[in-house]
Amino acid sequence: MSDRFLRAQSRVFAAAEKGDLDQALVQAKAFCRKNNHDYKGFVLQGTVLGQLARYAEARGSFLRALELEPDNARARFGLAKAYYLAGDYDEAIGNYRLALKLDAGLYEAHFDMGNALRIMGDRKGAEAAFRNAIAVLPDYPAAYFALSKVKIFSDTDADVKAMEDLLEKQGVSVQGQVFLHFSLAKAFEEMKDYDAAFEHLEAGNRINRGTYTYDISSHEDLFRGIKEVFTPALFERLECVAKDDRTPVFIIGMPRSGTTLVEQILSAHPSVYGAGELHELNRIIVGDIQAAGAGRFPWAVAGLSADKIEDFASRYKHFLRAIDPDSPYIVDKNPSNFILVGMIRLLFPYARVIHCTRDPVDTCLSVYKQYFSSPRSYAYDLVELGRYYRLYADLMSYWHRVLPGFILDICYEDVVADQRRMTESLLAYCGLPWDEACLEFYRNPRAVVTASADQVRQPIYKTSMQKWRNYEAHLAPLLEQLGE
Repeated sequence: MSDRFLRAQSRVFAAAEKGDLDQALVQAKAFCRKNNHDYKGFVLQGTVLGQLARYAEARGSFLRALELEPDNARARFGLAKAYYLAGDYDEAIGNYRLALKLDAGLYEAHFDMGNALRIMGDRKGAEAAFRNAIAVLPDYPAAYFALSKVKIFSDTDADVKAMEDLLEKQGVSVQGQVFLHFSLAKAFEEMKDYDAAFEHLEAGNRINRGTYTYDISSHEDLFRGIKEVFTPALFERLECVAKDDRTPVFIIGMPRSGTTLVEQILSAHPSVYGAGELHELNRIIVGDIQAAGAGRFPWAVAGLSADKIEDFASRYKHFLRAIDPDSPYIVDKNPSNFILVGMIRLLFPYARVIHCTRDPVDTCLSVYKQYFSSPRSYAYDLVELGRYYRLYADLMSYWHRVLPGFILDICYEDVVADQRRMTESLLAYCGLPWDEACLEFYRNPRAVVTASADQVRQPIYKTSMQKWRNYEAHLAPLLEQLGE
């Protein structure tokens, strides 16, 4: 590599390490302008654009790199990654395969392709890709963690021994230890050794909880503020801006409460597009309030004008239509939107809001067993998890009191017990005609990105109910908080 490129790369990396991706992009673009025949600069620029979530521009940068160097595996890998991050998994998989033809030693390409194949429902293909990643890089905790999601473990499982050996090695990162403990917890559960499973589960959660600062009183203040702000008087004052827009369908609740299952059932209907777990509503509302210096959510909501409410609604609707221009209904399945029910009522008073519920202990244990890719600060300690669940349940009770009839509760156990009846209720609430495809939701070919991606690829099963009984001896801190 030329000294000129290495200096530019160093400047880009330095800016990125400080969290200043905009400056990193300035540096990358400056190099590309002066050296527009050096493919490495365009790979660097595309990487930064991807980190900034500017995926179309990132693809353009990687395509320029490939024009200059058609057989460069890194440029092809970068293009695949840009497609992957944008949610175009078919294009991503094709480009990962091309990158691996050029360089089979790109362990990141094996790993990312495995994740894309899993999202698209190809478990066997995903398992093969993760094993290829491990073959290239044996000490790869993230690949073992991904592998654990697509396989069932047995008592004579070589992968368990490999993970245990890796955990004993010196130099395994904190993140790597967390991945291995969560993977081994799943393995021992499937081998029905629940004490060993919980030992790894507790270790993984404890290590992860030690990596960040969190005080649950911050959530207590937030939820208290929501109830103080979103009063009947507020809804009455802003009722004049209500629009008869029924496009959005919001599925809310605690994580691991059946939200992905309900979305999969609904999105099997030809009139419904399942957009997955979106974060745009929070970004528009909370981000706008903070950027404007208007105070903090929820307290700043009391001072919002009717025009601002209309602006929020218009921007969110535009965002949904950019995802799918035609479907009568578009599902936003972000469980945490239960915090924003009051805003949803102001923006879209005719929207459908479906609240998924499940046995509280099963829900909390399932959360505790899950390593989340997005922040869930309350999830890695049983006491904090139990306290958060109580806050959530209290807030949902409040929404039902101040907005009677606005929210439909769907109980996971009822769906399992009588899928047809609950599906009929769900479709009727949404104003949709019956469609037999909703009973065979597991045949729905849509991409599923959430932690439940594997479960919703198969018919409904009952083995997830009362699963907490296997761990009852270890759950006293949680049970005490829940009052069970």
